[in-house]
Formats: sequence, C-alpha cells, structure tokens
Amino acid sequence: MRVWAGQENKNLAKVYLPLALFFIANAVTELTSLLVLPKVTEVYVLWPRLIAIFTLPLHLVLVPLFWIYVRELTSKKISVWRSKDYCHFLPALIALCIPGLTIFIGHDEFLNLFERPRLHTSSSQFALIWSIKILEASVIVQVTFYIALILRRLEQHRIELVQLFASTEHLELRWVRWLAVFLIVYAFVSLISAIADNPILLEPWESMIDLALLWFVIAWGLRQKLGLATELAATHEFNQKGDSRYKHSGLTEDQRRAIAKKIAIGMQQANLYRDPGLSLRSLSKHIVELPSYVSQALNQEIGESFFDYVNRWRVEEAKQRLDDSTLTVLAIAEEVGFNSRSSFYNAFKKTTGQTPSAYKKSLRKS
Repeated sequence: MRVWAGQENKNLAKVYLPLALFFIANAVTELTSLLVLPKVTEVYVLWPRLIAIFTLPLHLVLVPLFWIYVRELTSKKISVWRSKDYCHFLPALIALCIPGLTIFIGHDEFLNLFERPRLHTSSSQFALIWSIKILEASVIVQVTFYIALILRRLEQHRIELVQLFASTEHLELRWVRWLAVFLIVYAFVSLISAIADNPILLEPWESMIDLALLWFVIAWGLRQKLGLATELAATHEFNQKGDSRYKHSGLTEDQRRAIAKKIAIGMQQANLYRDPGLSLRSLSKHIVELPSYVSQALNQEIGESFFDYVNRWRVEEAKQRLDDSTLTVLAIAEEVGFNSRSSFYNAFKKTTGQTPSAYKKSLRKS
C-alpha cells in the first residue's frame, strides 16, 4: 500500500508540472496590472504597454498547458510530455513575431496606438494593430478547439472509469466541465472586446473572469487525485502476480459463467456493493480471480460494465428500503453504497425509469 501511495505521489507531482507552468504563464500575462510605477513619469505610460505587447504570445500557451494537465489526469499511464506536444505551442512561437513589430514603431507612434481616437495610423502601426487582432481571434479559436478536445477526453475517461470503479463521481473531473463554461464565457467576452469600438470598457469584466477562472483552477486542480493510472497499474500487477486456473488461456463460456456466479454470490452474501470504494480489483481479490477475467465475465457473460452491475445491486436493495418510511432517501442511498444523492438518483432512474421519490409514492398507492 505504501509503495502505491508513493508512486501515486510521484505521478501526481509529474501531472502538476503543466499546471504549475499554467499558473506561471498566467502570472506573467498579468504583469501589467501588477506593475506599480509613479503615474507622473513617462515610464508609467510606456512600459506597461510594452509588457502587454511582449506577453501576448503567452495567452496562446495557457490552454494547451491546461489540456496537457487534463490529458495526464485522465491517462492510463503518466508520461506528461510526449514527442508531439511541441505542436501545441507552435501558435505561441509564431506569435512571438508580434513584439518584434514594435522595433519599427517610434516612441510617439507606439503611444498613439492606445489613444482614442488615434491621430494617424502608419503602415507599421497598422501591421501591429492587425497582428494583435489576429492573435486575439486565434485565442478564441484555440479555446473553442481545446474545449471540444477536453470534453471528448472526459467522456472517454468516464467510459474507462466505469470498468474499474463502482463510484466514479470523485474521479470524473466534473469541475473541468464547469471550467469549460468559464472558458466559453471568456472567449465570448474576448470576442466582444476585439470588435468593440472602445474595448477599455470591457477590461474590468475580462479581469474578473480571469481572476475567477484562476481561483477555480487553483481550488480544484490542486486537490484532484489520480484514479485511472494508479488503479490500472495496481490491477496490472495483480494480473501478473495473481494465480488463476485460466491464467494462460482464454475464458470459455462455462468458465465465464462460473466467475459470474462467484460475483453474484459475493454481492448477495457479502453485500460487497455496499462498499462505496468498491473497485474491480477489490472484487477480484474477494472472489479470488484475476481482474481481467472478472471484467471479461461482466462484459461478455453478464453484459454490463462493473459500474452498472454494482449500482444495479445497490438500486435493488434501495427499492426494498424505500418502503420503510422511517428512512430518508439520502440515508438509504448511503447505506446501499452511494457516495452522493445525485449519483443515487441517476442510477435509480437509469435502472427503474423513475426517481426514488416517484417510486416511493407508487409503493404507497399500491
């Protein structure tokens, strides 16, 4: 147990690396708001604007870094940096040419860029203005692309989790889905800011969204634990070291039926489903079979994922307990093995087609 805990901490430290870089890059992009200089000096007027120009490419680094963090949280094996990851940062490298355009703009011309209305627009000013607009549009496109990528990844992650865990709500990264809503709002506000005649009016709102986004990531990202990679590694070792009659051969139909019967006995006699932390590995240990064979029996013989199978047993007991008016729905949910009211409601409705409350009312009528 200590070995796996130590390995999980090492893997989690690796996963936190792109998240740490995300925080650093975000802090650098906010340098202009953190910079405090006397307003009476010309430096106060010039340097914050220069810093804003030079940190523009970092806006194209933020979402790819967060994507890598999410990807590794949901990976079967932790690797953090992969051979093609540099492709995610090519737009930021290309955007580095934008600060270079400031070399061709004089001091007065540069400050004139931030005036409303501008006195005149030279060719170099025009190039810089449109380069910035293109970059802002690129950020919006990038956010949209990575939102789709992250949501697809989370859906695949849930499919993998239900093969290993009876309760998945603590591992599904639902907070990332809420973060996607934040990113959509951010992209929408950025789009308005890019096309508005006076974008300065929207800057306070953008800052508020940035701050809310950052604190949301800090609050949830730093307490997220690994589930899939750690459990798969432990399960793989169990498969390798475990002793089984069928270890060197595929399961026949009779063998699958025998394992399925052992699973049902474990559920019926030992009430294993009541354990909120029940996993495929812990069930396999109880019935003395390899996890790969238990999974095969569940999918091919019983025709359900581990998650659906265990929750069906939980719901069946809950249906019997709902006839007892002295127990609340939440108390029943916890007693049969559910971690939360929402997961109980979802499983109950999926199994019976009714909510627990509606089912309880139907019992009273009958």
